[in-house]
Amino acid sequence: MVKQQRRKIWESLSLESKEFVSKYLKENLDMGEDWDRHEKFLFPDFEESLLDARAMDEIECAAERIVKAIEKKESILVYGDYDCDGVPGTALVRDFFEKIEYNLNEKFCETESPGVFNQ
Repeated sequence: MVKQQRRKIWESLSLESKEFVSKYLKENLDMGEDWDRHEKFLFPDFEESLLDARAMDEIECAAERIVKAIEKKESILVYGDYDCDGVPGTALVRDFFEKIEYNLNEKFCETESPGVFNQ
């Protein structure tokens, strides 16, 4: 659905605008003249590009530890940095704990690299 909406927006652009975007992708993102690469960048298929979480090192160990902490009603630390993957990653983890109704006593740290955490 979102991909179709983006495609409609792209199709509604003037030729000049499309040429500008293509030139930007070519010169600044080193994508060359390959429209297929441009199209994948502009209209990503997120389901196709998601990786299997089990491919991460020690993910099963981490999942087991979280389950153990929940069963024992232990306090869980959720820490996230403020970069492009830290913010959404922290939000996803926080959302997970909200959905399972596990209470996190949030604290926000105002430091050089602030994070959200529970103690």
